[in-house]
Amino acid sequence: MSKLFISHASEDKKAFVRPLAGALIAAGFDVWYDEYELTLGDSLRAKIDHGLSTCDYGIAVLSHSFFSKKWPQLELDGLFSLEVNSRKVILPLWHGVTKEDVDKFSPILGGRLGGRTDRGIDNIVEDIRRATNVSARSRELEAIGEGRAALGAAIARLTAQHDELRRMKSRDAREKLMRAGRQVKEAVIASVQELNKSEGKEHFKVVPSMGSAIYVEGPLELFVSVDPPDGQHYTGESSELTVRYCKTNRDDYGTRTHPTTHKEIDFKPRMVTDDSVHWDEVEGDLMTADQLGERILRKFAEYIDGKHR
Repeated sequence: MSKLFISHASEDKKAFVRPLAGALIAAGFDVWYDEYELTLGDSLRAKIDHGLSTCDYGIAVLSHSFFSKKWPQLELDGLFSLEVNSRKVILPLWHGVTKEDVDKFSPILGGRLGGRTDRGIDNIVEDIRRATNVSARSRELEAIGEGRAALGAAIARLTAQHDELRRMKSRDAREKLMRAGRQVKEAVIASVQELNKSEGKEHFKVVPSMGSAIYVEGPLELFVSVDPPDGQHYTGESSELTVRYCKTNRDDYGTRTHPTTHKEIDFKPRMVTDDSVHWDEVEGDLMTADQLGERILRKFAEYIDGKHR
């Protein structure tokens, strides 16, 4: 059974609120009511905050005394804050007031159907039972809907992953991937050439290497290696384009030796459609060949800056 918080003015306690609380408990409800909850020495604010946060519904006994008191209005504000995602929390009861009185106090509450306390305690308890049952069922249906939506989204993601895996294993995937790798290299080369041209000086030099990789040499003998998968290394969905940011090492005679890799990044090819290959860095945003080329060189600039400091 639902837990109810009763917000009221003390002037209404004896004639109506106390009998209502007793009748609700007799009907099986769990009731937060100040006479039951507060003991000597308790913090009023802390107790009320706890009561508001742990209750399913708040019964607001709206009366002229309620309208004039500070604490009932603060409790009502707390109940309003709990009404999120169309969840009904506040159950208003009109105690000796008219709709015009309620409208003047709160147009929001005035727009809601309120129970009239002059109909008697038994009728009010039955109204509250119906309201909480309907609201509870609405929440159940909402939860079911959210569960179905989550399941549908999971199925859609799984289907998309299956379709992408099928594309990656198709006959023409090898050529598409190799072409995509070449496009990344071409994008890097074009950007380096454009930079050198605009500066009027060869700051960077593109050096082909064995296999499919290229090196872009920069200042301080730093370089970036771009190694896309080729025909020999292509293994379907496991292929990666590897980028290494390195520093050249030399022996005592000035001869270059094996370089030191300071950072390595793998970009996975993605075929989310049949038309093209994109590149993904750890489930990030998908990039075209040109975008990946720019990203590679931007990170190279960050690497150079870090070595200069």
